[in-house]
Amino acid sequence: MKKTDFELYDRLPETITIYRGTDRYESDPRLSWSLSENKARRFESGQMFKTTVKKDRAFAILNDILYAEKFHRN
Repeated sequence: MKKTDFELYDRLPETITIYRGTDRYESDPRLSWSLSENKARRFESGQMFKTTVKKDRAFAILNDILYAEKFHRN
């Protein structure tokens, strides 16, 4: 992670809303999620996932893409 990624992570609230746009066949969302709904919509070709997670569930953040351990989606 770059310094700016660490700075972004430090500024996040303890509970964050994240988004994942994907095709209609993905039933079990993968690890990469966006902090931006608009950015996630660029990858949407069938469905959009949205959930909230505790910040400490994230193991990396790169250019506002959050990589989090597997969790249940809302």
